[in-house]
Amino acid sequence: SDGQNEEKPLPTIEITSGNASKKYDGTPLTNFYYEISGTLKLGHEVIVNINTEITQVGVVENKFTSIILDTNGEDVSAEYNIREIYGTLVIVTNDEKTLIEFQVYNLKKVYDGTVLEHEDDDYWIPTNNLPSNYTVNIDIIGSIKEVEFKRTYIDKTTLRIYDENGYDVTNKFSIVCYFGSIEILKREITITSFSAQKEYDGTPLTLDLYIISKGSVAKNEIITVEISGSNSMIGEEPNTIKSVKITDRSGQDVTKNYIVTKDPGRLI
Repeated sequence: SDGQNEEKPLPTIEITSGNASKKYDGTPLTNFYYEISGTLKLGHEVIVNINTEITQVGVVENKFTSIILDTNGEDVSAEYNIREIYGTLVIVTNDEKTLIEFQVYNLKKVYDGTVLEHEDDDYWIPTNNLPSNYTVNIDIIGSIKEVEFKRTYIDKTTLRIYDENGYDVTNKFSIVCYFGSIEILKREITITSFSAQKEYDGTPLTLDLYIISKGSVAKNEIITVEISGSNSMIGEEPNTIKSVKITDRSGQDVTKNYIVTKDPGRLI
C-alpha cells in the first residue's frame, strides 16, 4: 500500500429473510419476516420485497429483492455492501412423523489468525419439540481462517436423534435444517510514524521509527513498515509511511485481513 490510507470498505448492510416449514396441506407456505443489520446513513431506508412461496413438498430459498433509498427516493444502494441472506422454506410429506427444525447459530469474530468453526452444539431447535431426555448427534460443516463470510449447514446424512434409552429414533422425525453462518471481520490497526525536528544544515532529516498507536497485529504475525519521509529544506514535511505489510509465521502475506490507517508524523 502507498502512503495514502486505504479506502475504507463500504459499510455492510445484511438483510436476512426468515425460515419456515410445515407438513404438506395444499396451501402455500410463505414467510415475510426479515431482519436488517448494519448502520445506515442518516435518512437512508432499506426497502425489502419478499415474493417467494412454496406449495408442493420440497425446499426453496426465501428470495427477496432489496434497494436502499435516500430521503428523495433516490437509489443509494451503491454506497453499501449489501449482503442478502435467503432463508429457507420447506414443505415435508404429510405423514405421522414429528416435524423438527434445527437452526445453526451465526458466529462472527475479528481476524486473529485462527480458524473459526462451529462447535457441535452451536444450534437451537425452533420447533422446541425435542423431548428433554433425548440426545442429538450433529455435525456442522464449514470453517474459515481469513476475512470471509460463509454459510454453514448441518450434515443431514450424519444427524441422529436418540431416545432416553439410547435407541436411534431418527426415522420417527421429519427433519428440517436451516443454515447458519460464520464471518471473520477485518482487524483494524493504526500506524503512527515518529516526528522529528532540527535546525537547517542542508542534510535530509529522516526518522525511520513508528508505533502501532491503535489496535494490534494478530498473535505470531509480523509487521513490516517502510517509512520514506524526508525533509532537506526549511519547513515541514510528513514522515510518510510508504508501505505496511503483515505476514503470518509461514511468511504468507495476510495484510488483506487488516484495515490499516496511516498516521504520519512531521519532519520539521
